[in-house]
Amino acid sequence: MERDASRNAKLAAEVDALLVQHRGGRRIRQAPTGRLVFAAHERDHHITTAGRRALTRDQFARPPGPTERRRGILGRLPIDTLARARNALQRASEMRRLGHITAKELDLVRRSVRRTWPAIKIRAA
Repeated sequence: MERDASRNAKLAAEVDALLVQHRGGRRIRQAPTGRLVFAAHERDHHITTAGRRALTRDQFARPPGPTERRRGILGRLPIDTLARARNALQRASEMRRLGHITAKELDLVRRSVRRTWPAIKIRAA
């Protein structure tokens, strides 16, 4: 009986490892059972629409556009994680360079990132 349980646990671990390689998603511990499952808010290391909808207004660097409003998303450029905050700074700088946003909007993005993640060093352009 114990041998079967350990064999099943080993097989489950191998299946989990294969799923991670195949799907590339982040795994979290499910609350009631404690087993590892894929996070619903990320897929292949990218935030999903459900993940964006779950974020609050202050977890975005820019206000929503018409497309985001229609989809129930509260903003643009998510800054909920350190990596996404750095990416938001890069994207905003790129948008400014291409003329899609003004210097004032770029400054707004920088201030929101600085407020949320004070450890990030932001260079003035």
